[in-house]
Amino acid sequence: MFNQISIIGDLWITEECKKKLIEFSIKKIIIYKDDLKYEKLIINNSDCILINIKAKITKEILENYPKLKFICVCGTNLNNIDLEETNKRNINVLNVTDYCNESTSEYIFSQILYLAKGFGLYKWKSEPIELKDKTIGIIGLGSVGKSLAKIALGFSMKIIYYSKSRNYDFEELGLKFTDLNFLLSNSDIISINVPENSLTLSNKELNIIKEKTILINTCLGKVFDESIIDFTKKGQNFLIFDSIYYELYKELKNFKNFICFDKIAALTKESREKLSAKVIENLVIFKN
Repeated sequence: MFNQISIIGDLWITEECKKKLIEFSIKKIIIYKDDLKYEKLIINNSDCILINIKAKITKEILENYPKLKFICVCGTNLNNIDLEETNKRNINVLNVTDYCNESTSEYIFSQILYLAKGFGLYKWKSEPIELKDKTIGIIGLGSVGKSLAKIALGFSMKIIYYSKSRNYDFEELGLKFTDLNFLLSNSDIISINVPENSLTLSNKELNIIKEKTILINTCLGKVFDESIIDFTKKGQNFLIFDSIYYELYKELKNFKNFICFDKIAALTKESREKLSAKVIENLVIFKN
């Protein structure tokens, strides 16, 4: 067991998981509902902290946790943690992966279908269209990209992808590997599924995209520079964003072709259950 666990921010874990956490902490669990309050602590004697993907763990913050031995990230992103400093202090860090692949890819495809069929407030073309033989370009063929590709194959779409490495198994299924410029200029729909800070599309890349393209971004952090504003002003393309990092793109909210619902693509009942199970699994791994 840990001497004391601290929870920082909204972790998206289930109530059952929260109850199980009590079994891992000798002292009462400290909960900081506000992501920012933990930064102002003088001293916290917890030897384990559970954080969400937005919490920033810097050298200065770690100095306030002299007894910290384990950081459990309730999500995939590790970019907000000073891993060099945690290594120096012999603090173990574990994250959770592959818990929201289906939820994110289903969110992406649901938005594509809404536009293609003209459901709701938005319509891609002048009349409803089929997705068969339309070209979807997937930037980043990781877990989410693969899940998205499987759905697109079911709709008989043409799939091209750009990724750091080729996946020959998926190419045997019909995917075509291309360079980034070819993907941007030849796709009817583009989905960006890359890790935070691993890609930035500038004016040069955005100008390659043909008119009336659907551009979908469910990535953490920024993947566009300020030229995304001018790109959106053209009004010929649709942009669909995940709400989790909506604050990074608030300038786009007044454009009619910008779509951002108050939903988090990764957050479903099933993804929360997977996340919760893997959080408990990580605690057990560390203690063993």
